Amino acid sequence: MRTWPTSSVLAHRKPLKQPDSLADQAASAIRTMITEGHLPPGEALSEMALADHLGVSKTPVREALLRLKQEGLVETSPRRGTFVFRMDEPQVHQLSRFRLVLEQAAIAMLDTGSAAALAGELEKIHGQMNRAIEEEDGPRFRRLDTSFHLAIVGASGNDFLIEAYTGIVWRIMALLSRLLKYPQTNKLTNAEHEAIFRAIGSGASEEAARLLDQHIRDSEKRYLRAVAGEDEAG
Repeated sequence: MRTWPTSSVLAHRKPLKQPDSLADQAASAIRTMITEGHLPPGEALSEMALADHLGVSKTPVREALLRLKQEGLVETSPRRGTFVFRMDEPQVHQLSRFRLVLEQAAIAMLDTGSAAALAGELEKIHGQMNRAIEEEDGPRFRRLDTSFHLAIVGASGNDFLIEAYTGIVWRIMALLSRLLKYPQTNKLTNAEHEAIFRAIGSGASEEAARLLDQHIRDSEKRYLRAVAGEDEAG
């Protein structure tokens, strides 16, 4: 009977790549539709319509919606059905303040080495965002915007902080998708990003925290102005 040299053989093998389940794929597709603004806040979600659109049965769609509910992207009502989440102005303000607390805490945790590494990563993302602006690719810009802020939180190395932030990141992305109609704001956003990563790279953590505070407050104002403008136009 042949025995395999486990320690040497397994050390050079890689796990099989398992295809995503239909529920995973459905959740990803619906999440993208929400975070890119194709399904706006308050939109009623029909399992049958989504299943038809995605070419699957209602079962994976139902599972997907349950996952998205856990992420805060959808809300359910026993009598009314399932809807894309929506927030009033006080809730938007609360979300922005919570986001700020987490990101500023992450910056405060940086040491000299991690700050330099983070600044380099943010500079690369900033460059990619500039290219997205040049190519007028708003959805890509917003995805990269999310990557920029996730990188700040991730650099803290604090698992609990990261978990708290990932619990709100999809809602932040969905809200800011309303700004896709206003591409001129992308240049303002990325100019603010540049100031933040340069402050981080120079070791000026207090200045970086101040710039981050202003950036998140300005993002909130832009969002609320956009919503107000859409309401007036409607």
